[in-house]
Amino acid sequence: MYNFNETEMKNFADDIKAKAILEMETKQVPIITGGGLAVEKADKNTKFKTWLRAKYDGDLMVVKAITGTAGTTLPIDFASEMWNLINDYSLSKYCTNYKASSLQLQVQTLSTKPVVSVVGQGAEVLNGNTAVNVNKQITIDKYSGYQMFSKEMLDDNNYDLYGHLVKTFAEAVAKKMDAAIIATLDTDATVVNVGEVAADITLANVLSGYTGVQGGATKNAIWALHRTTYAKILALITAGTGVFTNANSLANPTLLGYPVILSEEVATYANANGSRWGYFGDFANVGFASRQEMEVELIKEGTLGLTSLANTRQVALVVDARFGAKVIDGNGVVKLTA
Repeated sequence: MYNFNETEMKNFADDIKAKAILEMETKQVPIITGGGLAVEKADKNTKFKTWLRAKYDGDLMVVKAITGTAGTTLPIDFASEMWNLINDYSLSKYCTNYKASSLQLQVQTLSTKPVVSVVGQGAEVLNGNTAVNVNKQITIDKYSGYQMFSKEMLDDNNYDLYGHLVKTFAEAVAKKMDAAIIATLDTDATVVNVGEVAADITLANVLSGYTGVQGGATKNAIWALHRTTYAKILALITAGTGVFTNANSLANPTLLGYPVILSEEVATYANANGSRWGYFGDFANVGFASRQEMEVELIKEGTLGLTSLANTRQVALVVDARFGAKVIDGNGVVKLTA
């Protein structure tokens, strides 16, 4: 067995150190030095990866510096950007939004509409209605998601981990939000049976949805459809129906002049027969409640799904969100069924 002398050991250690420094310089490892002002000036990806690495290494001083003392709250910034992106992906953007501070939210509404009558000067109003307050309860459920990735990603600033995770988490959470909204629509929205759609969708099917909503609810109405159903409706253009105002702009589709919002949570065209194939109306008649504070945490131990983080040498970012939805006025939104 060969025994290294002191000089050889020092040279070996220096060589390892030099390679490590070269690797760090090549990957541009995000390291923030210089105190609070440096933290403030650093870009989001650098702050995010420095925060993740500090969480991984258990460096509580760095974690504290990035999450509060230096005037920045990175996990909150991460959640805020997610909420902003969610508005681009989710139907919740069109609902009446409430902030919830508990697991349930009581929303009051009126079960009647105003009645206006012509009367003589000074005469008594003969026609009126009884205003009945109705409580709608929105249940706030907790949703948790995670994304695993290798520790090497924390050491490579060439990859925008922050931007990628904000976008992909926003997409995933928005999908669950749509599922909650669709679930309450299926239960409480007015049902309009438009006939068979599996063979083909006709203009009569579309018009049935439009006429099924009470007049006032059409002013700010939208269509919520699956992309496969929307593609079938596009075929109506070739029949000369003229139901589209911007048939050549798939980026901003409309139907009968109303915006079309595509959601993966609406039934696909293949599954539409015997089920709901779309929704139409003013989604402000749907209450959407959320607790804005999302919990963002890094974990490095345990098993997620069937994957062991230790065995696969991975870490995971976990995001917890709380939200719920409830139809407030079922006459304002219709569920189109076949």
